[in-house]
Amino acid sequence: MTIDKKKNKGFFGKLLDGYGSSERYESSAFLSYFKDKRRISFLASSNNINASGFSMNEVFDSMGGGRNDGLSAASGGRGGITKSNLIGLSYSDEWFKEESTDLNYYFKNSNTDNTNRTSELTLLPTGSLLSKSASKSNQDSDRHNVNLNFEYKLSPSIRVFFGPAIETRKAISANTFDRKTWDENNQLINSSNSFNTSESTNTDFRNNLRFFLNAKKEGRYFTASFENDNSRNDLDSRVNSLTIFEQGTSPDDLRNQHVTQKNNRDKYTGRLEYFEPVTNLSRLNFSVITNYEKTSDDKKTFDRNDQDMEYDVFNESLSNFNSFNSFEVNPKIGFSTSINKLDLSASTGTSVIRNENHAFYLKETTDLNKNYFIPNGTISANYSISQSQSLLMMYERKFTVPTGNQVLAIANLDNPLVVVTGNPNLKPSTFHFLQTGFSSYNFQSGANYFIHFSTTYFDSQIVGSSAYNSSGKQISSFDNVEGTYDMLLAGEWSKTIKKDVNTFALRFSMYANYNLNKGFTNNQLYEAKAFRLNPGFGLTYEYGELLNIQPYYNFTYNDIRYNNTSLSSTSNTTHNFNIQMTSFWPKSWVFGNDFGYNYNSNISGPYKKDFYLWNTSISYKLAKQFTCKVKVYDLLNQNQSASRVITSTAVIDSETNVLKRYVMFTLLYKFKNFETDKG
Repeated sequence: MTIDKKKNKGFFGKLLDGYGSSERYESSAFLSYFKDKRRISFLASSNNINASGFSMNEVFDSMGGGRNDGLSAASGGRGGITKSNLIGLSYSDEWFKEESTDLNYYFKNSNTDNTNRTSELTLLPTGSLLSKSASKSNQDSDRHNVNLNFEYKLSPSIRVFFGPAIETRKAISANTFDRKTWDENNQLINSSNSFNTSESTNTDFRNNLRFFLNAKKEGRYFTASFENDNSRNDLDSRVNSLTIFEQGTSPDDLRNQHVTQKNNRDKYTGRLEYFEPVTNLSRLNFSVITNYEKTSDDKKTFDRNDQDMEYDVFNESLSNFNSFNSFEVNPKIGFSTSINKLDLSASTGTSVIRNENHAFYLKETTDLNKNYFIPNGTISANYSISQSQSLLMMYERKFTVPTGNQVLAIANLDNPLVVVTGNPNLKPSTFHFLQTGFSSYNFQSGANYFIHFSTTYFDSQIVGSSAYNSSGKQISSFDNVEGTYDMLLAGEWSKTIKKDVNTFALRFSMYANYNLNKGFTNNQLYEAKAFRLNPGFGLTYEYGELLNIQPYYNFTYNDIRYNNTSLSSTSNTTHNFNIQMTSFWPKSWVFGNDFGYNYNSNISGPYKKDFYLWNTSISYKLAKQFTCKVKVYDLLNQNQSASRVITSTAVIDSETNVLKRYVMFTLLYKFKNFETDKG
């Protein structure tokens, strides 16, 4: 927002209050006061219509599933129903010359009720498993967040920045869960149900300190930075579950337990960087990045004593302590230059990493130390064909190292149906990333387009390795595979045409993905080649300031071909159509409509393949400051949230509860007062 410098003192804001059918409500307040470089802003909101925060949209306000939150009306909005309350305060000022301060605080309280049902087909080398589950959860959470951004210019060549932030969270949740699994012969293998409650408290402190020195010689400068992230998480939970294995030899699993868990994480990152000009158009840079991270996880589980109903029987198999220490040094050297219209840069280095993993489980200590020496680097080129056209190419050699739970040979038995054990011989993931793109932006003709291609190729990739016993219990670990890849081809074209009071804007986009995934199921290597095509077409028509119409259509096609699984291939298509219309005629009236249609071709069982979502709103400006409004969410009462997800090892259909039709009446009050600098 920009304010005329002459109007250097004043305030503005708005108040909104609404109530509707099904006891739906929303209210919000926004106030901003400013004087010279000082600005104080306050905002608050409260609603039970799934709005995550404060909205500045004045057609549908905080109504979800429409234009205000970036969700297509055809998507059905978010799953679950959330009540939320938010209070925020922002303060910015210049306390003294060459300094700027920005201080922010917000508090958010939310309650989310979620009901879900899921069907999951797990693909095996021979046969398959079909699981059907239902869950219901409710969570209350409180979150406080304070952050400060302070920047000071010590001299014309020296600047410092200081940015601490602290966040605290508290959550109380309850969850019921029921699941049954059948084999390919429709024989029940296992069933489980649970009722769990938990209370968690989390504190996270982050800080960023940066120093910048610009030397007298042009192009020579030095930067230093230090970042820390310190978190403390405590979890207290009650677990009540029963898992029955109808086949095989796995014993039934009954749990009535009290679990406490403390998780601490401290991470510190330092960076030194120096730039030295070689010529007027080229320079060298030297940098050193260091990372130190320390984590610990202490979990204690107590079974209930049936005699006095106290949770005082220590369960060794479901209790453990593990810690992880990592230290990394990554020195780099780089070079950059400009040759006519071409900008080139390259850097290379080697990451030296020391990881120390420790675990205490079943009265035994396990220590595993790993040393890694991994080269990495980047090459990029940007060629400016003209002022409106450019060509970009970039290559990166990257890596990720395995985490403690991936390499420690300690069994995790938290889930009665899944046992996860680390692999001490696991190697890092190393991969090549290449991207190239061409863009053309012609503001005079209104025609713009870009083409983008990127690919990632893995020399080595960390993947899951799972085996299922005769009881349907999953025994999982981690392994490495080679030769997997992911490719993306994307493009978009748009053009704006203006004629008198008419404005037309066209947009066409095309995204295509192709990837090869590998993994292990029942000790056999599988492959899955996935293709995804996603074209879209949009149109915007504006008639002066009286009418705005925006239709949009999006089509998605997914196809996966499997090797060494019981299913050779599967595919799915979705169609999404959405049209937004806003009319500002007659004067003082605003009429808005968001209409969407969604069709999902292969979603199975009881899940509905298609639905409509129509939101409508009409408002009238009573006076200069007051606006009354009537709006209807899901006018046709068809909203749903059903989806199909196809992975390399499973086909998953799921549905969650969503908001249904309601009518809302709101009143908006806007105010402002600016004082003009007469001097």
